[in-house]
Amino acid sequence: LDADVFSSTATSTTPVVSVEGDSRVVLSFWADRSSSTTEWTAPEEVDVVSTSIGTGGGTVSTLLGRGAADEGDYGGLSATTNAASGRSLAMTLVLAPQEVTG
Repeated sequence: LDADVFSSTATSTTPVVSVEGDSRVVLSFWADRSSSTTEWTAPEEVDVVSTSIGTGGGTVSTLLGRGAADEGDYGGLSATTNAASGRSLAMTLVLAPQEVTG
């Protein structure tokens, strides 16, 4: 898991992380604090899992995407809102497969 924080921008970019192993699920998460945000544009590399748009002053809106990665670097994915925010966050989380024991 790695995260970056941004300010005064409509675009947030996930940090690049090192993926160990093949066929990993990677979650990319973006959050934005702005009363002006009404929509997200996700990068093509992810399948959108969920979005939420807050209401009122200083609310938080989020976007969660899922991707697949093999060993190597993954991340550097940019999501954009329709308005610049005061503060935003982008995270990358690599999920390892569950080990089955007999």
